[in-house]
Amino acid sequence: AVDPASGNVFAIDDEQNRIVVMNPEKPNQSFTFKSLADRSPNSQFVAGGIAVHPGLSLVYWAQRTDANSQGMESVIKVASMADPEQVSEIARISGAPISMSLAVTDDVTG
Repeated sequence: AVDPASGNVFAIDDEQNRIVVMNPEKPNQSFTFKSLADRSPNSQFVAGGIAVHPGLSLVYWAQRTDANSQGMESVIKVASMADPEQVSEIARISGAPISMSLAVTDDVTG
């Protein structure tokens, strides 16, 4: 996901269980935006979908949770670019996360 205001690119690094941020103008530099280590250590990490709301400076992502023993469940989360430690859960859905996108307009009230 790209933040057009800064040019930063946000991506999921599933090998190290984190969201990274990089800027094409600064090659070979990447930073951890958010560690996704709040999952169970014995579960297989599955994340899918990441989106940026440039007007509100928010980053959204989906990841599987093992909370539902009946089947696979995913949770959609959001964090502010200014404070990635303040994470909110938006929704829980059945199945594994695959992809995510946002339709952004100038009217952020709905």
